[in-house]
Amino acid sequence: MRTTCVKIKLKPNSLDKVEEWSKTLNERREEVIETLVNETVLFESSFLDVISEDEAYLIGVMVIDDIEKCKNVVKHSTKSIDKYHKNFKKETWGEMKTLKTLGSFSTKF
Repeated sequence: MRTTCVKIKLKPNSLDKVEEWSKTLNERREEVIETLVNETVLFESSFLDVISEDEAYLIGVMVIDDIEKCKNVVKHSTKSIDKYHKNFKKETWGEMKTLKTLGSFSTKF
């Protein structure tokens, strides 16, 4: 099991698309959950950090049971929700970095 956290700099003028993406994922929750199960993701959460209109970041936290299986499923998925997410990433994501994990604790995993 692996906990990861990434920080993604958003491209300029992406905030409306981020809000649309968030709304879409929440409306299509069942598809998202199905995808996460296929990817062996036990937990995923996203956060928006807006510094200014020109500087914003997505922060993503995931707990993944099998990282190699997850990568393989993501790479080969043809599900419409995954295609939507991949397109969103192309349109809005800039530089991404993985943050250093200092601790990860849970009473459920």
